[in-house]
Amino acid sequence: MNFSNKKELLAACVDKMIEAHNEFEVELKRTTSNIIEEIFIMMSNLDEHFHCRTKFEMDLKRFYPDIYEDKIGRQYDSAYEKMKTMLQKGVEQGIISPDTNLDFAVFLILETIYNILIRPETFVTKKYR
Repeated sequence: MNFSNKKELLAACVDKMIEAHNEFEVELKRTTSNIIEEIFIMMSNLDEHFHCRTKFEMDLKRFYPDIYEDKIGRQYDSAYEKMKTMLQKGVEQGIISPDTNLDFAVFLILETIYNILIRPETFVTKKYR
């Protein structure tokens, strides 16, 4: 595939990165037996793979804010819905209390993940496994 400029190439790379992440999520759902296992594997993957991605996304936001907003910025709403679906599955499995405020729980989880991604040294150096 040929690209007419660097910006077009970069946008295609970001699309590929998002596609790979989506494939990881599909495989994760297929191979895990419950919500707890799914969350632990997801958090482990953050530690192992997302340190480089975070730096890339921060640079993308700084130097190509239009690509960042178009490709990455819109991911929050998608992540919110996916996480809420995961937690609802946990309620159905009897792992999460039906009284849980899922919107608040999703907010806490996504903010935790965001902080890990933005400040990966906090997570990587302390090895909370």
